[in-house]
Amino acid sequence: MYISYDKLPKLKIPESERLYSLAMEEGEDFLRFYLSKPREKVIDDLHEIITKSIQHQNIYINAPLEEQPTQEEKVVNFQFVVHAIYLLGELKSENSLDYFFRILSQSDDYLETFIGMDIVIEGMWEPIYRIANHKLDAFRLFLFRNDISFIYRSVFLDVAKQVYWHQPDRQEEVKQWYITLLEDFLNETEKGYLPDSEFMGNIVWDILDMKIEEAAPLIRKAYENNLVAADICGNMEDVLDDLETASPAMNKRAVLDIFQRYKAITGELVDSSIKPFRSERNGLSEDALYEPDSTWLSSESKPYIKKPEPGRNDPCPCGSGKKYKKCCLRK
Repeated sequence: MYISYDKLPKLKIPESERLYSLAMEEGEDFLRFYLSKPREKVIDDLHEIITKSIQHQNIYINAPLEEQPTQEEKVVNFQFVVHAIYLLGELKSENSLDYFFRILSQSDDYLETFIGMDIVIEGMWEPIYRIANHKLDAFRLFLFRNDISFIYRSVFLDVAKQVYWHQPDRQEEVKQWYITLLEDFLNETEKGYLPDSEFMGNIVWDILDMKIEEAAPLIRKAYENNLVAADICGNMEDVLDDLETASPAMNKRAVLDIFQRYKAITGELVDSSIKPFRSERNGLSEDALYEPDSTWLSSESKPYIKKPEPGRNDPCPCGSGKKYKKCCLRK
């Protein structure tokens, strides 16, 4: 798309403007050069890019893509917000967490246009992990925001779960974080707050994956109060049975630097040790981010269509004849 010069933000580093036209496939040399610039100025510019993308989002979302630029206009690549979030992750910018909250508070149109639903659901956890894996308690207020889709709030659950798998010395901390989170939701319910049942289902799903058996009484109470969407994680009897008898389901994802991640995204990096982005709970295919026409690699926004996913007690789609939970769910 094309946008007038005066619509771009005023930035502290001239090179920051290049992010508006930079494609992932051509960016490694520039990004290495850019990351060598003064850190605080780079971070300030990345914050400004995100802020202006939110303030002026209608200009981008509604701009006609077929128009030709005049000499006074610039060509803008829709990947500039993606560059900003991954660069902030690479810089481990601890004061940038609020910008991720702001991004994930935006409309579906914004997220589809500037990032793409694949990366929102499957990739946003990674830069957040890099800047805030030690700040799990800072996620709490955002997680209680029912005005935001449970899918976007679940990105922060993914961060917590990756802390559990990547940092074994913090597993007890993460278990307690989930228990406290579930307790807080139940306590707030008694005060009149009504939690999103699908988000509660995702919390229960994660508790099953990590086999946090101490949470069983809380899960029972949540089900008895009709607070959990059974189509997300199954009915109460099966969930409690799985919590007691099933093995933990490791869902450890690779944490890559920006250069490796961009190569993985564009298909340049082929490494069997790096698992594709995958979300069992949201029904995406394993290769969702590796298809050339992925929504967030395109200059045009495409609608995100959630693929159907079998329930825990449905027949496994692999054809084994077993229940999904006893077969491919934990692969």
